[in-house]
Amino acid sequence: MQKLIKISVVTLLVFSSLSAIYGGVLLMIDPSGTMLQMTPDILKLGPFKNFLIPGIVLFTCIGLSSLVFAVLALKERPLAPIMITFQGIVLVIWITVQVMVILQFNILQFIYSSLGILLIFLGSAMRKPIRN
Repeated sequence: MQKLIKISVVTLLVFSSLSAIYGGVLLMIDPSGTMLQMTPDILKLGPFKNFLIPGIVLFTCIGLSSLVFAVLALKERPLAPIMITFQGIVLVIWITVQVMVILQFNILQFIYSSLGILLIFLGSAMRKPIRN
């Protein structure tokens, strides 16, 4: 069972990482969002005028960290379950804030929030019980 959990976690983290790195890079290259078919108008309720800062956050906090945590999971490092759970929480918060700022909800946000919830549960399932 632990092997299946580990494979699932690494797959989810790599998927999350690659898509966040891709999206983050495109937002940093083109902060107007047109490369991702978005317009800065959707940011009018948020603190940003363009997508540069969200792109940097997406690239680092979701993209790079997911990749690092996938490696930790593969190497079965003791902190991996906690970091995976944390990454799931970060992903859920990212999507929640995104929905609150742009006041829109689409299927990708549902997919990524579900991915975050899965990471929370799988990270928790990876934790070894404390023995007295």
